[in-house]
Amino acid sequence: MLNIGLSSGGMRYHAPPFTSSTSSTSLCLSTSSRSSSEIFLLTRYNTTCWLLGSSSYAGETVQAYSSCYVTSPNINNWLRTPYIERGDAERLHIEMTFTMRKCVRHNDPSSLQQCKETFNLYYYEAESDFANHQMPTWQPNVYSKIDTIAADTLYVQPRKVEVNNETKHVTIKRKGVYFAFQDTGACITLLSVRIFYVTCPNVTVRYAFFMETPTGPTVSSLVQKKGVCVGNAVEESNPTYLCRSDGSWDILMGSCKCLPGYQGINGTKCVKCPVGTYKWHASNELCLKCPKYSYANGEGAEECTCENRYYRHKDDDRSLPCTQPPSPPQKLTIRSVNTTSVTLSWWHPRSNGGRNDLTYRVECNKCDKNVKYIPKMKGFISTMVTLTGLIPSEEYVIQILAENGVSDVSKQKRGVNVTVVTEASGKTH
Repeated sequence: MLNIGLSSGGMRYHAPPFTSSTSSTSLCLSTSSRSSSEIFLLTRYNTTCWLLGSSSYAGETVQAYSSCYVTSPNINNWLRTPYIERGDAERLHIEMTFTMRKCVRHNDPSSLQQCKETFNLYYYEAESDFANHQMPTWQPNVYSKIDTIAADTLYVQPRKVEVNNETKHVTIKRKGVYFAFQDTGACITLLSVRIFYVTCPNVTVRYAFFMETPTGPTVSSLVQKKGVCVGNAVEESNPTYLCRSDGSWDILMGSCKCLPGYQGINGTKCVKCPVGTYKWHASNELCLKCPKYSYANGEGAEECTCENRYYRHKDDDRSLPCTQPPSPPQKLTIRSVNTTSVTLSWWHPRSNGGRNDLTYRVECNKCDKNVKYIPKMKGFISTMVTLTGLIPSEEYVIQILAENGVSDVSKQKRGVNVTVVTEASGKTH
């Protein structure tokens, strides 16, 4: 019968899809009728065979297979499941719920021909569903034995039946498998058979999604799974996770990070920055409030827009406030002048525009290439400059401009000028 798959302790159990007796892809094969109205009719062998009937289990009446021929010699009863495709699973588990009667308390011990308190569990791998009542042949050496199953508890009185639960596992390499139960003289009722495989569940961690992954072929196997970055995230380093045989994830390596304009939430998703915030680089940090003199009117801002008459240089950190060009230099003064040179000085601007990269530049209307600027023509921080190589008795208009990192962006010139007339040649003092 088909039951629904179970989840427990971070593990997920599945039964592989069946290719015979039903087209369902439900997750569990069982002989119990508690969760479904359909019963798999297991293939039976021998004239004294497993009988399908009703039994009481967990307060309900269920369909079950029974075999109890302890008064007959040479018992060899077989019961086989339908063909089960393993899908992506490499290791299948088979959980059996059964009852078994104690031999020594039989009603007529003298009539016992062979009485056992065990049964045998086998499997047979195949690439397709070929089995019938004759094939594979009903012989132990044709099948692969999983184990001899012994009851932990045996009942004496039918009214005081005790239920056993046993789970075994086996590595499957071919496309599918049959499981078989051999009774050689026990008094047994098989209440439920559940065939499943264990997976590590879907999980999202460090902004990488790891898809549900079947465990490896052995109890010591570790299956490495590569993660996929969640939406609006990129790989920081290759994300991998190891799936353990018990269905738990272990040893997480690598991670993903949220794109610019998105912030991380609990390592599971990247969402747009709220209005008034921004994030300009890929990371899993939270979005930041827009710095002074800037704004973000929409969600998902990578950087904030500067307010009117405020600017940002392309190399400025996006976390810094927007700034302005400096105001003009103050109190420009002619310190000295002669026939070929002039020295000017000034005070710093009243405002540096909120920046720390203030420099000065000199413009001269009639200066040719022979004129030298000391310390230099532009990009200097001194509040004094000397121009040499001037022509005697010439009038010059010299402008001192204050500049910073946003002067070019703003296209604004902030300067002050002075008119200088050099002395006549040959003039003495």
